[in-house]
Amino acid sequence: MADELGEHRPPTLDLQGMLDLLAETVVMALGFEAVAVNLVESPERVVVVSVAGPEEVRQSLLDTSTSLADWEVVLAAGSSWGRLVFLDHAQVSHDDISDAVSWVPHTSIVEDPEAWHPEDSLFAPLHASDGSLLGVLSVDLPRGGRRPDADTCKSLEAFGVSAALAIEHATLRARAEHSEELFREVFSASPLGMALLDEAGVALVANEALGRILQRAPAEITGRRLGDFNHPADVRRESDQTSGLADPSRGERFLRADGSSVWVEVTHRHLQSGGQVVAQVRDVTEQREAVNRLQHLATHDPATGVGNRSLLLERLRGAITGQASTRSGIALLFIDLDGFKRVNDNFSHSVGDQVLRIVAQRLSTAVRPDDCVVRWGGDEFIVLIDPLPWKQTALDLAERIGEALATPFEVDWAAISITSSIGVAFADPDAGLDVQELLRNADTAMFRAKREGKSSLSIYQGDIEESSARSHHVASLLLGAVEKERVVVHYQPVFGLDDGSVRAVEALIRLPDDNGELLYPESFVSSAQDAGQLPTLECVALRAACRQTAEWTDQGFPLRLSVNLAAGRLDDLAAVTVMVQKALDDSGLAAQQLVLEINEPTLHEVRESTLLRLQTLVDAGVGFSVDGLRSGVGWLAYLRTLPIHEIRIEGAVVEQAPTDEDAAAIVRAHVRLAEELGLRCVAKGVETREQDALLRTAGITLGQGFLYEQPVRAEILTDYLRSWSVSTPGSSDGPTEAGQPQRTDE
Repeated sequence: MADELGEHRPPTLDLQGMLDLLAETVVMALGFEAVAVNLVESPERVVVVSVAGPEEVRQSLLDTSTSLADWEVVLAAGSSWGRLVFLDHAQVSHDDISDAVSWVPHTSIVEDPEAWHPEDSLFAPLHASDGSLLGVLSVDLPRGGRRPDADTCKSLEAFGVSAALAIEHATLRARAEHSEELFREVFSASPLGMALLDEAGVALVANEALGRILQRAPAEITGRRLGDFNHPADVRRESDQTSGLADPSRGERFLRADGSSVWVEVTHRHLQSGGQVVAQVRDVTEQREAVNRLQHLATHDPATGVGNRSLLLERLRGAITGQASTRSGIALLFIDLDGFKRVNDNFSHSVGDQVLRIVAQRLSTAVRPDDCVVRWGGDEFIVLIDPLPWKQTALDLAERIGEALATPFEVDWAAISITSSIGVAFADPDAGLDVQELLRNADTAMFRAKREGKSSLSIYQGDIEESSARSHHVASLLLGAVEKERVVVHYQPVFGLDDGSVRAVEALIRLPDDNGELLYPESFVSSAQDAGQLPTLECVALRAACRQTAEWTDQGFPLRLSVNLAAGRLDDLAAVTVMVQKALDDSGLAAQQLVLEINEPTLHEVRESTLLRLQTLVDAGVGFSVDGLRSGVGWLAYLRTLPIHEIRIEGAVVEQAPTDEDAAAIVRAHVRLAEELGLRCVAKGVETREQDALLRTAGITLGQGFLYEQPVRAEILTDYLRSWSVSTPGSSDGPTEAGQPQRTDE
């Protein structure tokens, strides 16, 4: 090894260069912050001839001198650590030897006997073969701020021996070569990969540690630039092999002999003479992998393994910026899982998490290798398509995704079916869209897809942006209304057609807009259901309606209160029971006055066993009304088995009855059925005198509709109850003084 390295030894490695290299090697290999070589220049004077460490230390110490007598005092005052001398701050006053110890680092003092004190000093006396003092190798502030261990001290002794030999025999070639060989042995034994480079970056000498890192013999490294070993996939600047050597540190990837790669950190230090460079190479593969794992966690969703918002925003910014040069389009697919909340509610959140992971896997399989799949949040995913050769590519991908997600999910013991609503937004190179605009466009398109019936695809179009923005506005209104209970309830009375008295009221939810206008259910119920806010909305309205009906009862108007119950609520009758009981208890309303309406679609969507459990509420006194019976087919079995107290004839049937005999027959059939089963029969949506007359002829005794009264605020209905309680709606004198009804809710 020595012969191989010696073959490439620089021809003029003088004493100064050797001392500089020694000081730098001690700093890098042993981890001291500062190293100084003090050389006895005369019987009276010791001069600092070489310093390695911070620049300010080098400038303050280099070429300074101290009397030999002071150094002898310092070395005599210290403790012997083998061939080293340790000067403990607790054993000697540095005020007495301040000329000899000229640099004390500014470090904090730690109450630990093994901690390095700012006024501790460690020296390696450099003795000649005859025992005379040639100089002192002084080191300070070891690695970690703790006193050096035994191995470090032994290494420092070896460096001291090498330095002493180099100094003693600098003028004698044979002894100089021997000293150089000793130094190379220490250099070679360093645990860090090291190489001495010339001005062109060519390795003059390399140690075994560097050979182990590169899986090459040191001789294979000598005579080559370190840049020759860079991984071919990495792009490096041409100057990295020369001027880049001056960089204090650089992380890069080297290619090993077996084709594997190793991440290294390369540190370069220019020696003070000769134009040579010491390169220190440290294997940082494990640290790099740890950093990569942290970066992966920062940019990926831990639940599904796909990217997260941070990754999408980063990729999207890069894609938009790159459009100026690539002239390629990009597309976003905003994917929302329809009805995913029911998976969590009906099964468990654990099952829901498994479904999300499968969704992520199917999305990753469906997209192209360069496309980016991220979980935006909750049950929302986004796919970034970049580059986009043509728009049909995005539409084909959206179709594949829809088909992939429509396949049932096999989770544990259940087969779960969900669908997806997908919004597509494009960004052409000249569109000038920013990240937020493109995201907003894709979100708007997705929201429109859900409004159009879910399990569908919608492409963002600017001409319907206003409608989509309105939908977003409604969603924000719902959030505020639920949180602050800003829900308005209007009441439409149900009249007894025989005497004109008000027998009941139906509670109807209204949502106040920011401008004071009221939104009707068709404008917000679907959004509330999608957002999972409908149960809370119904609960708020039920409490308000029960309180108001209890007030009317106290005023002498004991009305029945009808409240619509959404289909999804019947799947959790325990929660419905608690909600109803609390509303009754808080308001003081009798359970016999409350009627919960169930519409026909609900009957077909909910299991019969669930509906049978309605008996619990019936036993408490609550009544049930079947609302929306249009066809007269398929629901008769429910009337026989369920605890129903009232059937309601849908307004569409009432509207057609005067001119359609089939519709009129359905009205008469309802009357007979109600009589046979002992149920109340209410006709809804009565708007004309002709409809009123037909209902009376058919035997209907309860009616509701704009012909009699529109839904109104509670205070208006209170006045109505007081003044019109004895009037007969729909009589020959007219239902109201208002004439033909109009929908003008206040």
